[in-house]
Amino acid sequence: MESTYLNELFDRMRQGDRLALDKLYGHCYHRLCDFACQIVKSPDLAEEVVSDVFLLVWQKRESLTIQTTLRAYLYSMVRNQALLYVRKENIYQPLADEFENTQAEYYNPLEALLFHELDFHIDSLINQLPEPDRLILRLKLSGLKYAEIAQAMELSEKTIEYRLSKSIDFLRKTYQKSK
Repeated sequence: MESTYLNELFDRMRQGDRLALDKLYGHCYHRLCDFACQIVKSPDLAEEVVSDVFLLVWQKRESLTIQTTLRAYLYSMVRNQALLYVRKENIYQPLADEFENTQAEYYNPLEALLFHELDFHIDSLINQLPEPDRLILRLKLSGLKYAEIAQAMELSEKTIEYRLSKSIDFLRKTYQKSK
């Protein structure tokens, strides 16, 4: 159902409907930013990546040929754009900076510290995975389905399932050893 809605918006956008672009942007923006942030490690830079992707989609709207789902296509574009930013600017800020810059109105300092430590630990475990496996896991954590990840990564669904299973086993075993 969501895919039909997105396709309708995309079709309208291809015909120059700016309102359709705004709706598509609003519908996908937060998820794509969360995903981009996993790669670039900066919320501000993630927003820039997503904005650049939508600008590219708008500029090339008439000539775009999408052979996957629109959602998988957008995630693939965001991934590629984010990796370009990382390569160009060699940006990898620690997760600690990201957490410290986030200001919550109400929080318990002990809970914040425990969350920070757990988040940092899990992120460091994920970073021990090889690059394709790390990206597959982050895509899955962003809410994509196996088929969408397979299309975005240009791999088979079975390969995605296998690599994800191996990654989760690795994380589980490594986490248990570190306790």
